[in-house]
Amino acid sequence: MSLFVDGQIDEVALMNQLSSNLHFMMMVFYQSEGDRYKILYEEHVINSQIKLHSYDPKNAKIVIK
Repeated sequence: MSLFVDGQIDEVALMNQLSSNLHFMMMVFYQSEGDRYKILYEEHVINSQIKLHSYDPKNAKIVIK
């Protein structure tokens, strides 16, 4: 990773997991205002990732409401 950020090996640390990073990203970029609060996501990307790991999206996906 140090090559990507042009740093020394002892200067670079990787932190967090994907879900943490997504939450941090949402905290910065999700700016809800009045009636503009919805989040758009590509369902087929989620489904294709589930299928890539040989699962059925109908059984492997849980939608939180």
